[in-house]
Amino acid sequence: MRKTKTTLLLLSAGLFLAASLLGCTASRKAAVIKPAPNCTEALAGSFNDLSENELSDLLDQTSSETRLESCWIPLMKKGLDDNRDIPHAHLLKAVKVFNKKQHEVYFHKAVYRYLAGLTQTPNRYRMEDRNLLETYCSYLINSAATSKDERLDHAKVLCRKLDRDLYAGLFE
Repeated sequence: MRKTKTTLLLLSAGLFLAASLLGCTASRKAAVIKPAPNCTEALAGSFNDLSENELSDLLDQTSSETRLESCWIPLMKKGLDDNRDIPHAHLLKAVKVFNKKQHEVYFHKAVYRYLAGLTQTPNRYRMEDRNLLETYCSYLINSAATSKDERLDHAKVLCRKLDRDLYAGLFE
């Protein structure tokens, strides 16, 4: 009886082993994982195919001073133009990098996107953000050609959402 149980156990183990080995050698197509595009590829045409994570990773990889001009700035400009989801930290960096003189259009886009992101997340508005909002609104008030300036209107809306006291002091 004991010999029969041992034989059955060995036979079952052998069948299990054979089935699992055959399963491993069965023809299956291996999943092809394409490598993440580099900066040149992304800017040359595959930018719209980048996932949000790939874009974020590329921005992280190229945010050093040595790659700022050659890659990070063009990626940020393209991301802002295409209204892509850009991580908050990179929007803040864009506010600092795109100063008013060299990249004025992108400076305004970056400031607006950064401040608009603050309206979406409660309790994220800090004193530094208030200073940025106040300085930006003051700049727009002084530089607007008319009271119906589009950028000024957008800033008013953001200011009213983020800081009612500041809004009252600047616009009422």
